[in-house]
Amino acid sequence: MSTGPKTPAGQAASAANLAGHPTPEEALRTRFNAMKHGLNARVATYFPAKPGGYAFCERCDVDRYWCADQPACVKQTELFMLHSAAFEQRNPRALAKIHGDLHAALVASLQMCLQAVLGDGVVIKTPRLETVPDAEGVMRSQVVSYVDGNGEVRQIYDYQSNPAFKPIADLVTRLGLNLSDLGMTIKAQEDEEAQLRGRLGSEAKPMEALESFSARMAAALEAMPALVSKARQVAEQDPVLLEHEAQTGQKAANTGGGGKP
Repeated sequence: MSTGPKTPAGQAASAANLAGHPTPEEALRTRFNAMKHGLNARVATYFPAKPGGYAFCERCDVDRYWCADQPACVKQTELFMLHSAAFEQRNPRALAKIHGDLHAALVASLQMCLQAVLGDGVVIKTPRLETVPDAEGVMRSQVVSYVDGNGEVRQIYDYQSNPAFKPIADLVTRLGLNLSDLGMTIKAQEDEEAQLRGRLGSEAKPMEALESFSARMAAALEAMPALVSKARQVAEQDPVLLEHEAQTGQKAANTGGGGKP
């Protein structure tokens, strides 16, 4: 095993190579190296290593004997390290794969829930029950029924919407899977088409001709002296300014049009 340079010249060259290292970026990448062994890891407080003790251990590919020798769950420690690094570096891209897998799992679970609801039916039909005393006076539940015009006994049923619909709708909204979020509504399509048309749309305002713009600018310049004179008059009649001049005994500079005081 190499132990590094032995001569003074070699040691000096090695020290020169290490000058300026680690850089701040290198420190961000390497400060979690020791955590892969579980040493001093805060996650060990929440997920100590206990092979087969967690629900996810059945599908874990880590060796059980090796995992038992670790101070913390290896999988949870890796997840902890990744999130800690992402938050300290303010780099959400580091969590893109984890969040992508999580979103895919949620959508798959949502699809299975919807299939189960459709299989059970959107409307649940249950017999209506009533509590009546029997021959011995004990209250018992029985199905409510009646006799129709043909003398046949028919049961009365209660109908209600499947209660699983509301949680599914809430999950769709939270995952951003509704039509508005996906841009699949008619209004969203019309807005996108309007943006693609740009200035070619029929509702676009006609562009002003150069001659018309020049005439409008000339008229504005001609009216400028009158506006400046009016501004001077308003400034000279300002009560605050008049009071200030009376107290100081001198006339303040005229700021209405940049003229002389």
